[in-house]
Amino acid sequence: MYRWSRAPRSLRSIPASFNEGFAAGLLEALRAESQSGPADLQPGLEARPTPAQKALAVELGKIVDARAAELGVSAEILSPRGELKALAMGARDAHALTGWRRSEIGERLLERLGGGEP
Repeated sequence: MYRWSRAPRSLRSIPASFNEGFAAGLLEALRAESQSGPADLQPGLEARPTPAQKALAVELGKIVDARAAELGVSAEILSPRGELKALAMGARDAHALTGWRRSEIGERLLERLGGGEP
């Protein structure tokens, strides 16, 4: 088994001036990160949705558009398109699911998403 505490000194490619305190902190961060599982990951707004997720985001958009028309407000006020994409990809931390938006549109979105709680 490789000894983490000797790692900086035992690797010839690391210069002698390498700060061992920095190395220890870096190794600890890597060790902690390696223990986090996929459950810790949330899809980002920059992630690419699957075709099914794109179709779901379009459906969610229609729900938002209809409610926005009923209220006489812009759909973007209720839920931006990026949030709808994230919801379709599994995120549940959208503004549309909290506060006043939850009662205006969030419950309808959750119903379409299968009732998943944020």
